[in-house]
Amino acid sequence: LRVKRIALRVAGVACVVVAAVWLKVALEARAEVAAGAAAETAGDRELALTHYRRAVHWYAPFSGAVARAVVAISGMARAAEAAGDRVFALDAWRDLRSSLYAIRHVFIPYEAELRASEERIAALLSVAPPTIAEDQKRSPAMRSADALALLRRDNAPAVGWSLVLLFGFAVWIGGVFWFILRAIRDDETLDLRRAAVSGATVVVVFALWILGLRMV
Repeated sequence: LRVKRIALRVAGVACVVVAAVWLKVALEARAEVAAGAAAETAGDRELALTHYRRAVHWYAPFSGAVARAVVAISGMARAAEAAGDRVFALDAWRDLRSSLYAIRHVFIPYEAELRASEERIAALLSVAPPTIAEDQKRSPAMRSADALALLRRDNAPAVGWSLVLLFGFAVWIGGVFWFILRAIRDDETLDLRRAAVSGATVVVVFALWILGLRMV
């Protein structure tokens, strides 16, 4: 019962900490969105874009403020394109893309918006006057396809091998502590059975960790 009470207290404290962090992040995102909207109303697009970008970086799951910031940046980029302002539109799409990649974790939040931003960046780059002789021989559609392929090249670590890496490291450390606490008796003699089990565990998971480092 004592262990159960301790476990419940630890879980309760953890829940409170997580909730406090989520609330802090959500409030910061909301404040940045409000500042961005105010700057946009005042006609300062650059400042508005800065605040909206910061709002996206304050990402938390189920945060409505982040969703509004993503919509706002997309809207500003499309409005700039419609007005013929290719430079600002390109800046806005690039800011959106980099911000969404910055909050990527196991999955990519707002992936549809991310892919749309890449398509628009590629399209805008393709209509710029080519500066390389080889590009001058290619059509805008071909240059756009090349730019899009480059933008979508994913050099991120593999999620599966990253999990293997973390698992191997955690179990490796746990095996070392288990050896120290359980394989060594109070009289400082060695429990051979426990020492063999913990030692084998450490060796195996250490090898798993090394494999994860090489494959990630």
